Amino acid sequence: MTSLTRGLCSALGGLLFAACAPNEPAVIVTRQRVLAPATMDSTRTTPADRAAADSAQRVLAEYLELSREGTTGEPGERTALLGCDMSTERFLPIEMLAAYTIEHAAWRGDTVVVRASVITVAEQDADRADPARIVARQRVRRGEWEWDIVRGDDGWLVCNGPQFGFAGGEMEWRLPGSSMTTARALADSVWRVSGHTAPGASR
Repeated sequence: MTSLTRGLCSALGGLLFAACAPNEPAVIVTRQRVLAPATMDSTRTTPADRAAADSAQRVLAEYLELSREGTTGEPGERTALLGCDMSTERFLPIEMLAAYTIEHAAWRGDTVVVRASVITVAEQDADRADPARIVARQRVRRGEWEWDIVRGDDGWLVCNGPQFGFAGGEMEWRLPGSSMTTARALADSVWRVSGHTAPGASR
């Protein structure tokens, strides 16, 4: 169990109960886990290596904060942190990020692999019967993911990991009573439960 999950389990119990109350959108709780990490480079232990890994973790934290629902950042700030053509590619399904915790970092060759625990509150996808129609579902999902952080011309860039944040345009919410408004309210609740007092607070 990750540090984020440990800190939220008891509090989320009440949050999920409230979300399932009459006249409120239902919440589906599922879990996702990353695959076992590949063998890491145990030789990268110099002070310079550790400092670089710490810097890579801060870049991922900034990226996740800019991806979080309720953030005060601008879209261009998030895009500037992306490498490996991620800034021009967005795939469905995509999730609405509510909270995150950076877990650890390790070297793999010249890449720093950073792992984070996340909580998302909704998912946007193409309808299976009609791919031109976008559908959304409100639910809470806890998971742990990893990103490759690589050196670019001007610093570290985020590569090869999930992106977050709903695309614009019309969508159909599948669970009765759910909407962008209720999903954002749930994201705000999860963020506050995770130890923050308001959307946009420093992470």
